[in-house]
Amino acid sequence: MKKYRLHISLALVVFFITNGSLIAGGPNVYIELPGEKTEYCIGDRTALIGKCIFDADEFSRHKWESSSPGMILETRENMVFVELNETGEHQFTYNAWDDQGRKGSATITLKVYDIPDNEVVTSQPFFTSLFGRDLPKIIEAIDVNDNYLYQWYRDGNKIKEATKTKYKAEETGSFRLEITSSNGCKVYSQPIEIK
Repeated sequence: MKKYRLHISLALVVFFITNGSLIAGGPNVYIELPGEKTEYCIGDRTALIGKCIFDADEFSRHKWESSSPGMILETRENMVFVELNETGEHQFTYNAWDDQGRKGSATITLKVYDIPDNEVVTSQPFFTSLFGRDLPKIIEAIDVNDNYLYQWYRDGNKIKEATKTKYKAEETGSFRLEITSSNGCKVYSQPIEIK
């Protein structure tokens, strides 16, 4: 994590640059993120840690606030555990007071993206059913997006070069589709059993 310090008169302001986002901490405190990550997919969970620049024992009271309080699962003094269950931008603020009542604050914004629809359907080519055969079957994604990445799996193993929205299954097995959005949110379809 890169740290930049800037002295303005007697106040100390610390700036952190994380994944291209500027995170400003108030006097003496800042927020630490696991893996310096500020972008998440809906349903992800993470922990935020409020830190003191100098001595961690310097503060006698801690409080977390959020623009989305329903996301906070649990707070433990300088830590907050959150479940990111709404898309959009959500702010989390860490407040800490020393034993003389002076307050330090830091705020961070987390971006939460939706995951792709993971529904797949099967169909049988006309001539296959006309001749009374079971295979091949066509498996395809319902949610088609040119910005998504697709990868088909058979019995838990990646199928080489099967990276389209449709797959022609010519053998039996359990098939799943991995869909990754342009924001990196990944989801798997329910298994489709081809017998």
